[in-house]
Amino acid sequence: MYDYTDHQQEELWEASARKETEEIAEALDYAIEFDLNLIGLGTDLARLSERLSREVHDTEASGRFSTLARNMPIVLAHLLRAFTTDPALYVKYARDKNAYPLGRYNPSGTTRNGLTRAVDGLSALGYLENVPGFYDRSTKTGRRSRIRGTERLFEEFVQLGLNGDALALHEPAETIILKGIKRPHNPINYRDDESTNRMRGIVATYNAMLSRTDIRLAPDAPPHYGIPLNFSKKSVRRIFLNESFELGGRFYGGWWINASSEIRARILIDGSPTVELDYQSQYAHIAYSECGRDYWTEHPEDRDPYALPDIPRPLSKSAFMFMLNTRNRQSAVSTLAKEWRKAEYREFRDLGFRPSAVIDATLEKHEPIREMFFQEWSRRFQNIDSRICERNIIACVEADILALTVHDSFIVKNEHADWMEAIMREAAAEICPCSIPSITRS
Repeated sequence: MYDYTDHQQEELWEASARKETEEIAEALDYAIEFDLNLIGLGTDLARLSERLSREVHDTEASGRFSTLARNMPIVLAHLLRAFTTDPALYVKYARDKNAYPLGRYNPSGTTRNGLTRAVDGLSALGYLENVPGFYDRSTKTGRRSRIRGTERLFEEFVQLGLNGDALALHEPAETIILKGIKRPHNPINYRDDESTNRMRGIVATYNAMLSRTDIRLAPDAPPHYGIPLNFSKKSVRRIFLNESFELGGRFYGGWWINASSEIRARILIDGSPTVELDYQSQYAHIAYSECGRDYWTEHPEDRDPYALPDIPRPLSKSAFMFMLNTRNRQSAVSTLAKEWRKAEYREFRDLGFRPSAVIDATLEKHEPIREMFFQEWSRRFQNIDSRICERNIIACVEADILALTVHDSFIVKNEHADWMEAIMREAAAEICPCSIPSITRS
């Protein structure tokens, strides 16, 4: 037995509480996104939805049954998707009415009132666990609400033999998403024009190619604990930001995009092993190209734009990216300081280096493009790299060679690696002709 002072005992309790809080937060982060295009198929799921809607309605003091019944299917579909992927998974959802706009993004007509009635009713009856979200206005941080089925609901799924085959996406789902400014998580409506129709057509053709291709992990792939991979998600969409089609625009949605590099290395396309080709330090080259400069000319002896002497590369890369995405030096220093506190940099901190020194070293190295820093350019740069990605996708579709996009990298069959590298160089040269990044394989 150990004899602890009151102060030591208090510290132990605080440490235990912190660990428990971290474990709870980690569990809640293991979650999938709510998808307004998800639908349930078959009479079994429909009858379960009808029965549970009546059970919930019988406990309510007021509210139309039709509204509840219209929203119950999408709630159950998400709980079933999480259950068939991993019963430990949560589903993120919003209780904000602005998250459910009528129109192009909401084919099933989901409403905040009906959805929250379904969630709260199922929770009260013991069919699901509901973890309320929060938003701290002082720190401008928050977490969306989470739901997860309970054993009672899982038993219903199992007895009915429900699995992923009972789920599908509404067709055609909107694939060109425009997010707002005041509520950046919520999509807003827009008027289609020649540009949006063109982009939607490219995505549709690419998605058709994905749907007819067998994309899976090799049997010897490493486990992906803590990474919710839904292998049925084989379509992509483009998400633009800040109410502008000139900001953001990256491709999201495919299950491989969320996978770690170790897992991606074991992807098979139609049974064939693959290789991932990556634009190295792409944002640095975009910055130089936007200034009309060539990184290789400015730094003939330095092959890595993010590298700084005596500084871990992940930290120096973070510094560069933060400097692109903040409005002044102090904001960049403060943001980098959060990375600085991570355990892997403890030894480096002990040597006396500070975040401000990393920022200054980055400015010194990239003096030719100093004007690009502290201008909050990251969303604009995302748009540029999404256009490069689009050019690659167009070439692949035309050649009938599938490449899985992971923003600035592409996964192809080994036999197509040389062809893909040439296409990637052409795409980069077309969009950012002044500074073309090197391409690596893994």
